[in-house]
Amino acid sequence: MGSALEANIGCVTDMNKTIRLLVITQAVDQEDSALGFFCEWLEAFAADARVESVEVLCLRNGKWDSMPSNVSIKILPSGILARIIYFYLFILPRRFDAIFVHMTPIWAVLGGLLWRLTGQRLLLWYTHGTKTKALSTAVWFADKVCTATPEAFPIKTPKMIAMGHGIGSGFANVSRISHDNGDLRFISVGRISERKAVKQTVAFFGKIKEICSVARFTWIGEPLTGLDIQYFGKVREEITRLNLKDSFEFRGSVLYRDMPKIYSESDCLIHLSETGSLDKVVIESMAAGCSVFSTNSATKEALPDAYWNDSLGVDAANEAVRRARHGVSVESRIVVNQGFSLSALIERIINVAFFT
Repeated sequence: MGSALEANIGCVTDMNKTIRLLVITQAVDQEDSALGFFCEWLEAFAADARVESVEVLCLRNGKWDSMPSNVSIKILPSGILARIIYFYLFILPRRFDAIFVHMTPIWAVLGGLLWRLTGQRLLLWYTHGTKTKALSTAVWFADKVCTATPEAFPIKTPKMIAMGHGIGSGFANVSRISHDNGDLRFISVGRISERKAVKQTVAFFGKIKEICSVARFTWIGEPLTGLDIQYFGKVREEITRLNLKDSFEFRGSVLYRDMPKIYSESDCLIHLSETGSLDKVVIESMAAGCSVFSTNSATKEALPDAYWNDSLGVDAANEAVRRARHGVSVESRIVVNQGFSLSALIERIINVAFFT
């Protein structure tokens, strides 16, 4: 991955430059189940020796234990008009070396012309399959577009750079938690929606349960939309039909900071979502020492074949049980943590932002 990335980002010109960075994101909140990880991103930006200051604009500022002294956080007010006025009053008198817009392309649209006219570099991070008019316009204004994998960005553009995922040290440092009752603990993580293949996961676990009576399953995540809730009802019907109610648990949303522990006390992640791109939960699971059974084609390309399957039959169920019992090798865990470390990702982002 390194050589391809170096070819994409070009030559670093002034590694001693001190950087003033503006970050725009949705939330700074450790207790946000979806965005809690971003607090670690801000800490990693601030910890880079080349970064002088990090100013943050966010829609919601929740709870975080600590933040470096060179990070300041401002909250955009509620209400569309008030939010836009505050945004322009904030950016007009200020000059930054670069602006990093995370998953909110509308702000790249609203600020893009000013930043381009004043020579302030604009980076957009976007990892999602949905293409919108705001995203297309944001790409036009952006100097570079960063995403986790090529498949995770819905627009073809020479500005796009696949940066990989970044996993915080909490996953690498967590110790495996043993259990004395002999249960094999399977887990899936993600929104309860049709796209996440929850019904297929239930059916597959039914096959696992037939060959392993001590198997238990936990789903981390919840439905978000009306369609999701309707789909959740069908999932529960499938659980009842397969007589899995006593061994299948829906735990709902979990704080991001608690996920390393949850992975560490689980034996195998079942990941059947076919998004076409490498899912971060697969990396997090392996980093924490929890084995993986995945049918996602992107998993096969990025991780050892031992963690990928192309079927959901009885043989596959036996393989999932085997992986749950044997776990992740120490070598594989080290490789994942080194290859997908958060500090390495942030360093790549900074190199793209300021030294291309």
